[in-house]
Amino acid sequence: MLSDRDIRAALDAGRVVIEPLADSAIRPSSVDLRADGSFLVFANHRYPYIDVRAEQPELTELVKVDEDEPFILHPGEFVLG
Repeated sequence: MLSDRDIRAALDAGRVVIEPLADSAIRPSSVDLRADGSFLVFANHRYPYIDVRAEQPELTELVKVDEDEPFILHPGEFVLG
């Protein structure tokens, strides 16, 4: 875990790149990130593993969220945003 000072140092050194980055997004031990409203939610309960070579059409579901709605990611869930 990095402190805000360590996060800023990593950003300044180019070891971490976040664009665009608002200074207010840097918190005591995290960085608040913004995503657009489209997410691929993995239904990992349908397959024992993800095989990138196989067709697994029911593996993901596209979820679109309005800007004023929250998107809640529960423990153990995996999404691409």
